[in-house]
Amino acid sequence: MTLTSGDKIELIRMYDSGVHTWRSLPEAFPKEISRSISRRICEPRERARILKRARSGEPLDATRTRRSKFEEIDAALKTWFDGIESMGGAELPMTVAVLETRAREIATDLGVEGFVGSPGFIQRWAFRHRLKSVKLWGQAGSAAEAVRKGERRMAEIRSDLADYDPENIYNMDETGLQYRFLPSRTYISTGRRRRVRGSKAMKAKDRVTPVLACNASGLHKIPVAIIGCAAVPQCFKPPREGCPLPYFSQQSSWMDGTVYKKWFKTVFVRNVRSRTRSPVILVVDNCGAHPNIECDGVTICSLPPNVTSVHQPLDAGIIECLKRRYKNRLILLVLGAVPERRRRQVAAAALEPAASTTVANSHAAVAEATAKAPCGTSTCASTSAMAVLRILRQGLCWGMALAWIGRHQAHWPLVLAPAAPGLTLHWPPGQTGSPN
Repeated sequence: MTLTSGDKIELIRMYDSGVHTWRSLPEAFPKEISRSISRRICEPRERARILKRARSGEPLDATRTRRSKFEEIDAALKTWFDGIESMGGAELPMTVAVLETRAREIATDLGVEGFVGSPGFIQRWAFRHRLKSVKLWGQAGSAAEAVRKGERRMAEIRSDLADYDPENIYNMDETGLQYRFLPSRTYISTGRRRRVRGSKAMKAKDRVTPVLACNASGLHKIPVAIIGCAAVPQCFKPPREGCPLPYFSQQSSWMDGTVYKKWFKTVFVRNVRSRTRSPVILVVDNCGAHPNIECDGVTICSLPPNVTSVHQPLDAGIIECLKRRYKNRLILLVLGAVPERRRRQVAAAALEPAASTTVANSHAAVAEATAKAPCGTSTCASTSAMAVLRILRQGLCWGMALAWIGRHQAHWPLVLAPAAPGLTLHWPPGQTGSPN
């Protein structure tokens, strides 16, 4: 039985309690050990060594931790790392290359010879000090300084919002949605692990921009508006049904001043005034595409720069939940299309012999017509006689994407927005935040 550092410390604690001797420890200890092991661990020299390694930060779940050959460099590097971490460390990601460079500088300062500072040294050093390499996400790390600078402005905003009822406090934000993007991870059999390949749908760049807005109580959700690049998308041209959501066109499918003014007048003000005639306030981020618009009964309040990831309620999880729900429906749509795709493949395979016969006969007819035709004349009989097998285009189209958002826009969930007094969103009665 292999004992971890934590097991050895527990064995020493049981021995120090005075209840057990090293002879009776094997029967009382949860794991199976011999008397020789308990005797060796309880010896004063071994006890002191184990406890010293535990105090130095050795992982308690490690069965064996090798001591560093360069203990001075090891300790100095950990001290430097703790100092950087205490200051935040967001501006300097601790990669292997950064730690290697710093370790070599420490070795030079200490006059240590023979130190290489290889990636293996850094990996073992990180394991000894229980450090993990993680992938950074989001932009909240850059907002710390901006939040400190914008505290005065945020205090003014909270003071202004205190004069309004939560029903009349609205927040607006836009986000990009790659509506055909499929996951890049999958489960496959072991034998196909090195042969499986992805598809273009994993990197689909088709994008629209949903514009979301709701009030602080969560009881009034403005219809989700969509910004696309086409003036009139092909899937919404007559005789097809029109777009179920407010739609605006912009060359890059993003928000600009012109689209913002149209959305404000035709979507926001119209829906708010159909609900209440009381004065309302709209909180938006400090974006150049959000100009200040004069409107009776509507006040626009801009947040300080670079603090939306901390203080904007829609960025506190509402947009994330909407995208997660949309992605779940997209995957269900793809799964539902599998049987239909299989049926079409079987039907196409059954039609291939008949299609081949038709093509051969048409070629013969064209050749005969061409032979009988006068010189210099042409015929398009080959084009009209060819049998064409159409392939079903896979993927999510505009109509299906926007129709789903239109049907479910009343169900996108709300979350609490901490660290923003006066901007807190309340749970609507009977509504939960489950993304399912």
